[in-house]
Amino acid sequence: MQTKTSVSLIFVGVVLLYLGIFGLVAPFRLAVAGTLEDFLTYSKVDPNNHISVTSSTTIHFISYQNEIAYLYADKGVNYFGISFTHTIDVKMGATSTAASCFFWALTNDLGDIKGLKTAGKTVINARMAKATAGWYFFMIGEIYNGEEYNQGSTQADAFQADTWYYITISKVGTYFKCDIYTDSARTILKKTLALTLHANHNFRYIMPCVTYNQAAADNGPIDIANLIISGGTAPATGTIVVNAQYYDGTAWKDVPASTVTVTCDGDQKQTPATFSSLLIGSHTINLVTTSITVSGVTYPFTTWEDSSVASTRTVSVAAGETKTLISYYAKEDVKPPSEDFWKILQQTFQNPIVKSTLVLSGVLLIGIGAIGLLPKKKQVYYSNF
Repeated sequence: MQTKTSVSLIFVGVVLLYLGIFGLVAPFRLAVAGTLEDFLTYSKVDPNNHISVTSSTTIHFISYQNEIAYLYADKGVNYFGISFTHTIDVKMGATSTAASCFFWALTNDLGDIKGLKTAGKTVINARMAKATAGWYFFMIGEIYNGEEYNQGSTQADAFQADTWYYITISKVGTYFKCDIYTDSARTILKKTLALTLHANHNFRYIMPCVTYNQAAADNGPIDIANLIISGGTAPATGTIVVNAQYYDGTAWKDVPASTVTVTCDGDQKQTPATFSSLLIGSHTINLVTTSITVSGVTYPFTTWEDSSVASTRTVSVAAGETKTLISYYAKEDVKPPSEDFWKILQQTFQNPIVKSTLVLSGVLLIGIGAIGLLPKKKQVYYSNF
């Protein structure tokens, strides 16, 4: 019985190993707890000393609207991607003037909120503020193409100064939401604010406090604590490499790096060029020049490595993929090396249908061969003699 059980367990283990290797069992992932941010590691622009990092998890900020001041961390390009959830605790102090205290913002550029808006940058943010009429409110916003899009609470929501509120901010695609609780366990929900963003933005910088510099003397104090980040992950990216070759009458040679300029998604680079950290999907490659001059000789553009003769082409890149493109230049009618016999043959055998046919044929032949190796049954002859 023990032997049979062991054999059964081994068999099941082999089956699971096989399924795991070939991806037939869905992968699982352990839940990852959020990261409590250490404000002592953040960088600061604070010309008038209005940002006080009182501990690794707490900030006291007096938000003046006539200066540029902010605390920030650089998490890396596109770190805040498709979805994330952040939590933060805030308490705005009483103030005699109207005030806006931004306690959370994501950007791809550095500066105050008003400056980023004027520069046409993209920002999503959250703030607690005091209206001119004297009541306190929360507001979330998106700054996009120089415009502000906000949603805020009302006077009827009755938010108070000198009161701690416990905030959960989340983004899923273009859905941006802020839940405001009155207890640290986040079980008593007081208000939800939500916006549909203009695009599924990705962000690099996080700011737990930042000013809105509009040359006004209004100011207000706010305490900020316990910023926890979870779900911040950089989206998958790929790489496109663009090379150039010219035919000098006898052979194909690499074009000097200073000769040709190409454009990829609006960024001009010299070739050979590497466009890294590209979001997966389609990207436009445009050859700015239709001819090149090497050592005084001009060579017109002829084709890409895929035989496309248009100077502009669309290229798709997958996650983790490095795709190499070559632009060819020649004075005479000569095929680029990408079209020689061996490369065409290689491309043929990389075709999924051809590969599948070859594999099935091989399996069939192996099967027939294996059957042929089996011992044949001996024939027995009977005779009356």
